Amino acid sequence: MLCARTILAFMTVQMFCTCTLSKRSVYKNIEDDIQRLKAKKVKCNQASFEDVLRLKCEKRYDTATLCIGEILLANIVEADIGELWTHLGEIYHEQGKTTQGNKCFKEATKVNGKFTGQIRSWDFIGPFQIGKNEVDGDPLEAFGGIEKLLCQKYNKRFQVYSEQVPKGKVKWHSVEPDETGNVTVPIDLHRLAEKLFSIPAMDWQGWLVGDFILNVEMTVLTQCVHVSTIYIDGTVLAGDLYYPTRYW
Repeated sequence: MLCARTILAFMTVQMFCTCTLSKRSVYKNIEDDIQRLKAKKVKCNQASFEDVLRLKCEKRYDTATLCIGEILLANIVEADIGELWTHLGEIYHEQGKTTQGNKCFKEATKVNGKFTGQIRSWDFIGPFQIGKNEVDGDPLEAFGGIEKLLCQKYNKRFQVYSEQVPKGKVKWHSVEPDETGNVTVPIDLHRLAEKLFSIPAMDWQGWLVGDFILNVEMTVLTQCVHVSTIYIDGTVLAGDLYYPTRYW
């Protein structure tokens, strides 16, 4: 069974304000910000959910705020509306606007609840070569490292190089988990092993990246089996490589 050697999961954890706030107050803040940003000549050329995530990932907070604000003020009912409230709240917190951020988290809680639960979609890049029974460093370090290249998952033309695939080029791919949350990475190294007459060619590593969101401060148990290392918001945790299902 193929499995990723490393896994990266980002967790959005924010403070939550329990005071009573009117919806009018929340939208008034957004309207004021839109006017302020447009006065600064900030423009939102596209406002899809993926565009917003890319802008936020690149820390282009002004443009991301404008795009999210225009979607929210348009009263468009879509599946991602709760997450947009959370992302806007996080942007406000990053800018030191705690009160405005907490208002957004409260609106997100009304839509998605306190915790979004299982990760809905993963992004995978790999496979890369690895030493037998070794835990290597970041296989993307030569290209700038996973943190720098994370935003490139929104760039369809982005590619890096690997000896483990035909033509030597790999890109980011979206991977959907099954009903139990298990992820199967769609790669086939059997043909490579047959051509090279080498079973070690099937030893590989890669990155899986997923987001889960908390709209209130809480304690969450996480478990990732068949991986050597887990990163949650930059914190390194031991993975459950041999699958005894004991590590939480």
